Amino acid sequence: MVSSTFKEVTVEYYIHLAPVFFGNVTHGIKEIFGALVMKYVPELGGIVLAFSNLRVLSPGQYILEDTPYGHFWVRGNLLLWAPEIGCISSATVTMQSAGHIRLRMYDTFDVIIPVKEIPRDVYGWTDSEAIHQLLRTDTNSLQPVELSNLGQGVWFNKSTGDCIETGSDLEFKVIKMKFEIKGDAEETVIIGSLDIGEREMQSDPGSMSASNE
Repeated sequence: MVSSTFKEVTVEYYIHLAPVFFGNVTHGIKEIFGALVMKYVPELGGIVLAFSNLRVLSPGQYILEDTPYGHFWVRGNLLLWAPEIGCISSATVTMQSAGHIRLRMYDTFDVIIPVKEIPRDVYGWTDSEAIHQLLRTDTNSLQPVELSNLGQGVWFNKSTGDCIETGSDLEFKVIKMKFEIKGDAEETVIIGSLDIGEREMQSDPGSMSASNE
């Protein structure tokens, strides 16, 4: 069964509020939490999509002698996109090759299924008709073949013969979340598997103070 990839957690942050926000503390807190939206937070194991129910826990803010910033604790709820390791999910196939299948979740997040995670007793790869034509043609009468067609093809189910069509939805098991920073951009990629049988997997525990709602 496909699992939900969303969850809501309650977090507590020790806020360092700039003096410019002293006249409107609520706005300052929202600015700080807003900076987390669409960012991957390793301690929580997911990407922040939204925040709500922000509340100051300290009776007042503290200004230390070596900084003009105000310091206090804030509690709030975060909505995360956080696929759990081992969960079954679904995404749309955008590209496939003999080496991997690439998918897209919610038209936002990338999923890669490497060939080693495609069970060969269940699935097979067939090249495009251009390659079959090339192999069937007599070497003395070879016809030109577009290079763009070479290497194209589809994965198919060996039992049913059904092909994994580009644009179709495909279920997979989440086995890893890969986070990278490329220049100024952050990129999070799910590594998935089509082997959705039993497998022992564990995720790293988070170190941030957080609890599931």
